[in-house]
Amino acid sequence: MTNQRILITGATGFLGSHLSTKLSDTPNQVYLADSSTDLRDQSAVKNLFKEVKPTLVYNLAAKVGGIGANINKPATFWRDNLLMGIN
Repeated sequence: MTNQRILITGATGFLGSHLSTKLSDTPNQVYLADSSTDLRDQSAVKNLFKEVKPTLVYNLAAKVGGIGANINKPATFWRDNLLMGIN
């Protein structure tokens, strides 16, 4: 896998940060999307894709909050994570 335009969502999270470190040693162009891009917003995602023009995407973004938050607001976490995956 060389000469790819790789977009990593959730780049500041545990998995994303490790993946971006590994990919930085390859001849690929790596673009990092962190929490400043609202991946739940379809127009924001379209703009991101228009700007980056990725050939490969690692979608590692997720809304997390721990067990208590997931128990108290399961629909919110489900909806937000679903939207990020769909967009």
